Amino acid sequence: MTQFVIVYLGGNQPSSPEEGKKHFAKYMEWMTSLGDSVISPMNPLKDTSVIAPDGTGK
Repeated sequence: MTQFVIVYLGGNQPSSPEEGKKHFAKYMEWMTSLGDSVISPMNPLKDTSVIAPDGTGK
């Protein structure tokens, strides 16, 4: 079975713990709506880098 990684770049950090909880609740609602298609919803990719098409790092 083919697997894909969904990558989200951008956005602002929550300004308070309460805002963070609201954002996370929306995220979990979305993840749940995807059903069995989501294999590993809580497997973060840490220490990542973005490489531009010209090969430079950002």
